[in-house]
Amino acid sequence: MNNKKLKFDPCVGCGYCCLTAQCAVSLRVHGQQDICPSLSWNEKEKRHECELVFLPGILGEEFKKELYIGQGCCSSLNSWRKEPNRNRIIEKIKEIEINKVEVPLVFQEWCNIMGKQFMSGDLIALMLINFKNVMMKKHNWSEEYTNAYAEKLSNYIHQQRSTFAEQFLG
Repeated sequence: MNNKKLKFDPCVGCGYCCLTAQCAVSLRVHGQQDICPSLSWNEKEKRHECELVFLPGILGEEFKKELYIGQGCCSSLNSWRKEPNRNRIIEKIKEIEINKVEVPLVFQEWCNIMGKQFMSGDLIALMLINFKNVMMKKHNWSEEYTNAYAEKLSNYIHQQRSTFAEQFLG
């Protein structure tokens, strides 16, 4: 029998746990959310905090126990610990907005038609670069939004390309 105790590193408040998966407490209190409304950034301490564990009385204490607050970090895959003093809530909001980029159906169909044409991958790449430049300069799209949109367009085009065109033209 293995009697080794697991070693946990102290929590640095990097936000990894809360921003990568909504906990059971948050789901019960808030329902499914893109970002837990109880997660906050403590500017003075430069760390993320769960406001639910600061509730007065037994409820806050029960949440602390259930969430293992004070027990440390057990995620060996958590690279955020190396840069903990960074408000990642803002980054997560941007990521969510970018993932919600929607390409109108008519534009999707246009990309599908383009993908079936016999044109090189270089030409497609140049067209997308030109599209990104126009949208940022002429229409003031943010770089993040423009890149996300162009990525979706590229995916629509490449999904329609035959393997022969892909191999022959790149």
